Amino acid sequence: MKLKITTILLVLVSVFMASLINVNAQMGIGVSPGEIVINNAFRGGEYEELITIFNGNEDDGNFSLSATGSISDWFSFYDENDQPINQIPIKGKSSEQVFVRVNIPDGAANENFSSSIHIETGEGTPIVLFIDVEVR
Repeated sequence: MKLKITTILLVLVSVFMASLINVNAQMGIGVSPGEIVINNAFRGGEYEELITIFNGNEDDGNFSLSATGSISDWFSFYDENDQPINQIPIKGKSSEQVFVRVNIPDGAANENFSSSIHIETGEGTPIVLFIDVEVR
């Protein structure tokens, strides 16, 4: 009986995971790295991370960038020319790099904070990049 229940659960999980993969494949979007961790950040400090956004579609696309969560106002995005952006055009079947800057306010508490960056084309569910910031 346990084997039968386990088999059914595995089939359901497999079908669910396959449906997620199809959604991502249709969107043709990816980001690397998938998570950023900033340890021992100092109040008043600025930290910069480089992410790569991939456009897997044949067509060119405009990708919007936004941060969410309680510390979303700490984040800003810059192109390779150090110009602030909230959207980046990416040719089909190629990638672009974006600098993510995290500015820790002087009054930030000593705490672990979490936020996320959403990258989307406007055609569906965004790709989410998780950010953890540990302020010391």
